[in-house]
Amino acid sequence: MWDKVAGIMAGPGVVKPGVHVEYLPQHQPGPRVRHARGGVILSVGPKRVKWQPYGSDREVYTPLDHMRVDTSAHLDNRVAVRAELAARATGNPLPYPEWTEWSLARHLEHAAARTAARLARLLPAALEVTARHTATIRPAAVQLPRLALPTPAPAVIPATVRTGRVVVIPCGSAKLDRPAPAGELYTGSFHKACRKAADALTRPGDTILVLSALHGLAPLDRVLAPYELRMGQPGSVTGDQLRAQARELGVDAAREVVVLAGAAYTAAARQVWPTAAAPLEGAAGMGYQLQRLKALREGRYALAA
Repeated sequence: MWDKVAGIMAGPGVVKPGVHVEYLPQHQPGPRVRHARGGVILSVGPKRVKWQPYGSDREVYTPLDHMRVDTSAHLDNRVAVRAELAARATGNPLPYPEWTEWSLARHLEHAAARTAARLARLLPAALEVTARHTATIRPAAVQLPRLALPTPAPAVIPATVRTGRVVVIPCGSAKLDRPAPAGELYTGSFHKACRKAADALTRPGDTILVLSALHGLAPLDRVLAPYELRMGQPGSVTGDQLRAQARELGVDAAREVVVLAGAAYTAAARQVWPTAAAPLEGAAGMGYQLQRLKALREGRYALAA
């Protein structure tokens, strides 16, 4: 399928950043909506699409089943018309592409089904190759243990477990439109204020973790893909997953944990560290929380002992 947008091919199942979209006719917004009826995808979530309307710098969130691909921005109508006329001349008119009327949700369902079918075709062949490979591997020679074995070295306990402070900050809805380290992915003002306060509260040997509704506990250098999910929504990280991640990171037994977040993220973090300090508790409203974060950053607010 010819495409007027470089690097993007329009077709069934193609929904990704850069694709042009428009409202389905039955979901056209009312007269009070001031932005254009179509635009370009910025990111795709499990239920909503984030897109930028034509001629605007704002970001709009719309349910996946309310929008479709804007084929007029992707397909070369001249080529399509010539192909249609040539087909009609032979008495076999081309069927109208059904996918051009699909919602974005239907596109994603089609892509998922196509991927599942591909995996189903590949799995038997992969199992056969694995079985042949296993049959040809010679068992490794068994080395008998020596009579006197050296005393094993004591296990190294992560520094964060012994002395380091752990500071947990929340993710945010505003993000880059590409994968990035957790310390750079989130662009919202509240997340940035939490990060600045966390930087002020930590020293070498301490740990800052981002608590993501989708990915859970993430070090600042872990690369995450953009997503659309809030803590507590279906699909968000569970307490069991957070506890397992904390053990893997070596911070589950940290002696001092500080959570700089709102109520939902604080409650999630306390499923791992029940006694974690939460300086933003009692600060009702975003404005008061930002004031307390500033006080923490400037050393004017003492953490509870």
